[in-house]
Amino acid sequence: MKMARLVMLTLIVAGVVSANDDLIGKTETELITAKGAPSSRVVAGSKAIYGWPDSVVTLSNGRVVSISPRDIPKEQETNARGVVLAAVEKEKAQLVTKQRQDQYATAQAKARQDAGNYQAYQKKQEQIEAEQRRREADMALRSAQIGAARQESLRLKREVRQDYLKGQNTLNKRLELSAKERELKEMEKNRYSR
Repeated sequence: MKMARLVMLTLIVAGVVSANDDLIGKTETELITAKGAPSSRVVAGSKAIYGWPDSVVTLSNGRVVSISPRDIPKEQETNARGVVLAAVEKEKAQLVTKQRQDQYATAQAKARQDAGNYQAYQKKQEQIEAEQRRREADMALRSAQIGAARQESLRLKREVRQDYLKGQNTLNKRLELSAKERELKEMEKNRYSR
């Protein structure tokens, strides 16, 4: 009974592999006829990469040169991490905003308490507001820098993914990506330290 299952599983796998092997060397038209319209398509010169929910096919000069299965669980995990990181980032920003509001309110109360007359209070209030504007401008600048670093990181991730699909060596780009991600983490860490 176990042997029959093993033989059956082997035949099924061989059928899938041979079905994919049958597509190697086919033209673009034959590929689309066999698999249907692709869900994604990237063309760069004489190379093209077509994506289906179950596989990624690479064409060179209009002919199929490779077929790779997609790693759907890993893609879903990557997407889920992005959602979680965005939620954490939003929560951190809300916490920082609340802390700054509390600091501002405390500073206002202290200014009213410390000021002996209206002019001293008014001057202190202007200083507090100027400091608040400076901090907000500083925060906006840091947010813009973090956004730019995040965009650069996403660009590098896309390039690494495309290079991976093309089968090229991506070590230098991965190192550059790691450096950008470390820089981004450092910027985010410094963002909340002031």
